[in-house]
Amino acid sequence: MSHAVLNRLFTERTLDALASHGYDPVYEHAARKYASHCKGMTNREVLRAVFEYMQKHYRNEYIFKSLLLNKLVFGVHNPRTSTAICELPIAGSIADFVIVNGRAVVYEIKTDLDNFQRLDKQINNYYKAFEYVNILCSEATCGRLLSFFAGSPVGICVLTKRGGISVRKESLQYTAEINRAVQYDLLRKAERNRILLNCGFELPDVGASRYYQTCFNLFNSIPDCQFSGEFLRALKSRGDKINIEALNSYPHEFRLIAYTHRATIKQATALNAFLEAPCFIV
Repeated sequence: MSHAVLNRLFTERTLDALASHGYDPVYEHAARKYASHCKGMTNREVLRAVFEYMQKHYRNEYIFKSLLLNKLVFGVHNPRTSTAICELPIAGSIADFVIVNGRAVVYEIKTDLDNFQRLDKQINNYYKAFEYVNILCSEATCGRLLSFFAGSPVGICVLTKRGGISVRKESLQYTAEINRAVQYDLLRKAERNRILLNCGFELPDVGASRYYQTCFNLFNSIPDCQFSGEFLRALKSRGDKINIEALNSYPHEFRLIAYTHRATIKQATALNAFLEAPCFIV
């Protein structure tokens, strides 16, 4: 059975269409196909039924990321003191999910739909910027990963059948591969400037073509212990403008999209009006 429509359901485009117009063909298709008993249900109940189907039968990357956000950022931690960053480019690889609070932890997601061809390279690249790396996988691939990463600092976590996150191997701190240039490239210009000012430097008065390298030279003179704290604070500050009240108004199924796209109370109110309405798809 093709599940292509499910990959298009939990997206910013679909969320905006449902909130703005109360209709979206992707939602209608998914409801007809995966919530055939939707007659008499609200749109919220239909959406939840489709999400539950995905949790049981089609655990794509969205399901893994969504449960990471809900279970860890909104569960174990606190969204006011922790920041999640999705799809963070690091040294030629892209980290699926990074949680930043007192420390930063990378979560590389491996669903049953993925292969492991680039995994070793991905992990090596993540250690150039961060000290803690976990792989989040299914029960089916856990044993293989535990064997492959035995004796390494990589942590292994399992997304259980009930939607919980079970730690099977704790991640250990690993700093040997930390690369200041890679960390520097993760930062936005405003973040770099703020770090330099916090560390007592004046911003360079040079042309745009020299600014990048001049700032990097200054970064290299910052002691590791001081830079590490500033680096984490800069990444964590990316969550400062997230509206927690708005996020708490979203159903869990759409919270990841709302989080990554900085959804507002107005958008949440519009979406909830649609979700509380009866589903007219038959």
